[in-house]
Amino acid sequence: MRNFIGTIAEKVKNHYRKSGMIDAGGKIKNPLKVKIFIVCMLALPLLQFCIFTIYVNIDGIIMAFQSVNLDTNELEFVGLGNFQKFFKNFVSWDKDTFWHTIGNSFGYWPVTYLISIPLQLAAAYFLYKKVHASGFIIVMIFLPNLIPPAVLAQSFTQMISIRQGPLNEILMRIFGYTTETVPIWLTDERYAMGILYFYSVWVGIGYNAVLMWGAMTRVPTEIVESAHLDGIGFFGEFFHITLPIMWPTLSMILMTSVGIPFTVYMHSLLLTNGGQAKTGTLGLMVIQTLRTGNMYYSAAISVLLSLISIPLMLSAKKFLNKIYEDVEV
Repeated sequence: MRNFIGTIAEKVKNHYRKSGMIDAGGKIKNPLKVKIFIVCMLALPLLQFCIFTIYVNIDGIIMAFQSVNLDTNELEFVGLGNFQKFFKNFVSWDKDTFWHTIGNSFGYWPVTYLISIPLQLAAAYFLYKKVHASGFIIVMIFLPNLIPPAVLAQSFTQMISIRQGPLNEILMRIFGYTTETVPIWLTDERYAMGILYFYSVWVGIGYNAVLMWGAMTRVPTEIVESAHLDGIGFFGEFFHITLPIMWPTLSMILMTSVGIPFTVYMHSLLLTNGGQAKTGTLGLMVIQTLRTGNMYYSAAISVLLSLISIPLMLSAKKFLNKIYEDVEV
C-alpha cells in the first residue's frame, strides 16, 4: 500500500513539474496560491461535516435528555426521563408486535450478508472484467439510486401490488390464478416482509457495486498478467489478488452493514404505508415516534439503538481487520 501511494504521489509531482507549479527540487513555487487553493477545496466539505455530522449528532444526543414542559411550553432538562418512559412503554408493548419488529429488523442481516453483498460483489467483478455491455450494466444496476425513493417505491408497488400488475398478470395467465385468489403482496402478512427484503436487495445493489468496482480497479494489471502466466485461474485471481487489495473497501461495507437493523425504515414507510402487514422495524419505530411530534422521546430511542449498534460495528471492524493485512501494491 505504501508503495502504491508513493507511486501516485510521484505521478502527482511529475504533473505539477510539467505545469510549472513546482521546481526541479520539488519545492512549490507559489506556496500561498497552493494554500488558498487547498483551503477553498476543503472549506465546503469541512463545513458540511461540521454541520451535518458533528452538530446534528451532538444536538440529537442533547435532545434525548430534554423535553417540552406542557404547562409552560418551554424546553427543560429531564435527565433520564425519556429513557425511563421508553422502558415503561416497552413493558406494556404488545409482545407479538415487539417480536415481529425485532425479527423484521434483524432479518436484514442474512439478506444483506448472504444475498445483497455477494450479488454486489459479483456485479462489481464482472464490471471490473469488462464484460460485454458493461457500460449498460452500470447504468441499469445504478438506476434505482438515481430515481427519487418515493417515485421508485410507487412504481414498484404498482408492478406487484395491484391485481392487474405485471407479476399477478403472469400468475393468472400461466398458473391459473384469478383476480380473487391472486396475492396482494404488500398487504398479506405471509408475503409482505419477503417483498421488502427483495426490494432492499434490488435498490441497494448499485451503490455498493460501484464502490467495489472502483476498489477493484486498484489492482495492478502487471500482477494479474504475471499470475495468469503462472497458471492461476478465475477463482484464484479473485481470492488471492483482487479480494485482498479491495478488502479495505469491502470491509467498510461489511462493517457499516452491521447497523442496518437499527436504521432501516424507508422500505416499510413507503411500501406498506408505515409498517402495515407486520412489517415494522426498529428504525420505523423511531420515525413513527418522531411523526407524533415528540422529537425528544424519539431522540432518546435513537441514542439507545446507537448504544447497541456502535459497539457491534466496532467489534465487526476489529474482526474484519484481522482477515487481511494491509497489502503492498
